[in-house]
Amino acid sequence: MSDDLRVLEMMPDGSAVDITQVLIMANTTGFTAAEAFNGTTMSCSVCGKTNLLFSAGILTEVVDGVRYYKCRLCFMEAVKDDPK
Repeated sequence: MSDDLRVLEMMPDGSAVDITQVLIMANTTGFTAAEAFNGTTMSCSVCGKTNLLFSAGILTEVVDGVRYYKCRLCFMEAVKDDPK
């Protein structure tokens, strides 16, 4: 990738995030762009939303090496009655 080019991801709020370094690092490890993208996103295990950025979800448990995430909305719904 050329040093003078940048790759930006548009966030839902309209802000732009530079993901150039993520793709450069993925490329040097042998990943394709799709594999790099999958490595930087998650899916909600409750509602099934896909391609959530890490800042949009919460890792809730790990079972036998499998990570389970919840989107913010599902997480807030799950803990709304928890006094802790």
